[in-house]
Amino acid sequence: MSRGDIFEPSDKLSQEEGFNYRNFEWTGHYGDNRFEEIAGKYFDNNPIDFSVKNISVSRLGDLKIRLINGFILEISPDILGNEECWRFFEIDSEEHIVVSGQGLEQDDDGANDFSETE
Repeated sequence: MSRGDIFEPSDKLSQEEGFNYRNFEWTGHYGDNRFEEIAGKYFDNNPIDFSVKNISVSRLGDLKIRLINGFILEISPDILGNEECWRFFEIDSEEHIVVSGQGLEQDDDGANDFSETE
């Protein structure tokens, strides 16, 4: 699921008889685009448990969040400047890591890995 899915018709809509892609309105009704169709499966009435298993960050600031249910969320900075993209805090610690378009501000060994202990 990505930003581009907003502009694509849902599977349900695209399989309807007489569907014409040229007339597709991505802002039409809720669930008409692929993003809303997929998100609805995971966030509507019976949401899935999205507990974090592991988080890793590359030197360039690419973020990978692994969830206990097998899902992986991958995020990359969308800027090249020094603007802050996100910040990581360790529970009960003053230490934190800031990610900007230039990468990590604190980068001791090339990549940082924050694993949840169970």
